[in-house]
Amino acid sequence: MLHEFWRHSADDVSVEPNAAAAGDASRRGVDLNEREAIVRHVALPALAPAAIVGLYFTPLSVIDCVQRGLLALAVVTASTLAALATAWFAARARRHAAQDPRPARWWLVSTLILLLPLALLVGPLG
Repeated sequence: MLHEFWRHSADDVSVEPNAAAAGDASRRGVDLNEREAIVRHVALPALAPAAIVGLYFTPLSVIDCVQRGLLALAVVTASTLAALATAWFAARARRHAAQDPRPARWWLVSTLILLLPLALLVGPLG
């Protein structure tokens, strides 16, 4: 089920957009599939680094040190496991890149974004 959510292909979209939305998107130069890819591969994975930064700036009176540390560890673990999964999807998409190399690039972007919480925990916010 999770794999179905994260699956990305240009022909996954079965719902035809209405003419006004298609015309509006074409005027701005943004393809509807590209907009969906940005949301799926950039906005959703960016929630993990935002959660780490949010935990860092949460006052101690709201969440105690131990709970903040455990929450940060949980976010980093989940994010790292998701990064491993997206790296697997990127490698699989790379094998099929003869048709269209864009899905592999989007999966690589997702992987890098999902590794940011680990870098933040080890580096500047650690």
